[in-house]
Amino acid sequence: MNPETNDLFGAPVDLHSGRSATPTGSGLEPKVAAPAKRRRPCKPSRDRVSAVRGGGPASVENVSERLMRRREVQRMTGLSRSSLYRLIASKEFPPPIKLSEKCVAWLESEVSEWIASRICTREAQWDRAGRGRT
Repeated sequence: MNPETNDLFGAPVDLHSGRSATPTGSGLEPKVAAPAKRRRPCKPSRDRVSAVRGGGPASVENVSERLMRRREVQRMTGLSRSSLYRLIASKEFPPPIKLSEKCVAWLESEVSEWIASRICTREAQWDRAGRGRT
């Protein structure tokens, strides 16, 4: 390939204008790939869903609950994925709600209650040690 007379695709170049001498539509133009389609995972965390604690069907009388996906629960609690599921297995963390075959979510209120209980436990231990807050 002669850099003075050919472009990157081997087409002749007009030396006066610096443009390709090959007409548009010749098939020698650079091909631009279409952007890849992103699969959107099941993300109901923004939706509000009416749910009943303790099982049973959803009903309109109950308070509207926000569902959170695992990554959001991890950000909120600071737990790793394995720690989260270990606590669920030992019944120390609220279990997820199955939304579909491969999609689970947690009630925001239950996760918030779990965090509050951890704070109360810490404060009780702190007070017993004689290091109360000032």
